[in-house]
Amino acid sequence: ERDGPNGYMGFDELNLSDAANDVRAALMQIFDPKSRGLAGARLPDGWSACACCNPTEFNEFAVELPLPLKNRVGHIALPTPTAEEWVENYGMQHGLDARVLGFHMSPASGGPLFKLDSSAAAFPTPRTWDMFARLINDVTNIDLIFRIGASCVGEAAASEFIAYLGQTEECPRLADIISHPETAIIPKDRAAIWQFQRQP
Repeated sequence: ERDGPNGYMGFDELNLSDAANDVRAALMQIFDPKSRGLAGARLPDGWSACACCNPTEFNEFAVELPLPLKNRVGHIALPTPTAEEWVENYGMQHGLDARVLGFHMSPASGGPLFKLDSSAAAFPTPRTWDMFARLINDVTNIDLIFRIGASCVGEAAASEFIAYLGQTEECPRLADIISHPETAIIPKDRAAIWQFQRQP
């Protein structure tokens, strides 16, 4: 009644190793289309149960679900977004730092959006790029940007990002283009175009 007649009951990180086996065993009753509940309580009509799991190849703590539980649910695999998809469908929508978005839109950057490295404390993922982009908003000191980047996406990705910033330093000023449109060189590279968003 509180949440309406329709909805989903979600279980996140269901296949991480620290999720107790007895919890997963109990969920078999909730996901079973006949019982749809546990200990006498049932999901209301109009409500469904769903769960999110980590691909075992991307998370060293992820485990395979028990076969009986697998057999009670449908499975949908969500692909890792491309850099362009992440920029257009997430980064732009959340107002992330234009330099980070431009970096991922640049064909010359080579910067990985996702590169799993379980031996490193920091490595690039959509989550850590998001964190990095928010932390460097309005930060202009290159050394500080690198240190923040290394702490979020790792030193290798941070170094590539700093190199990208160096390549775009000569991007023409928007004011100059407006003042002298007949002689101005309009950049066509999308990474350079992103830099205009940071110009006053």
